[in-house]
Amino acid sequence: MLSCPPWSEVKIIVEEYFSNSDLSVERIAELLHVDRTVLSKNFSVQQHTSIIKYIAARRMREAGVLLRETNLPIKEIAVRCGYSTHNYFTKAVKNFYGMTPQEIRMSYRT
Repeated sequence: MLSCPPWSEVKIIVEEYFSNSDLSVERIAELLHVDRTVLSKNFSVQQHTSIIKYIAARRMREAGVLLRETNLPIKEIAVRCGYSTHNYFTKAVKNFYGMTPQEIRMSYRT
């Protein structure tokens, strides 16, 4: 099947599976029974961002909430946000927020 699903379906899948570190364009395409290349290209054109960036932004929004509102260990937050390693999570947070996870947490505790 080459036609693309409504973008709301992609967004629902991302919402449901963003905490899974295996979530990828390929996996979303499999779940929706569409070609990965067509899905990726059409999503980018219609949503003005790539699926990968959309997944990363969703994970970062969750990370921000958990860092600000919980006392969970940062390693646990990384896992809950779909990151398999603490180091990669820290780099992703720093790139997205301009601060490390520890700095975010401290800025909301003072």
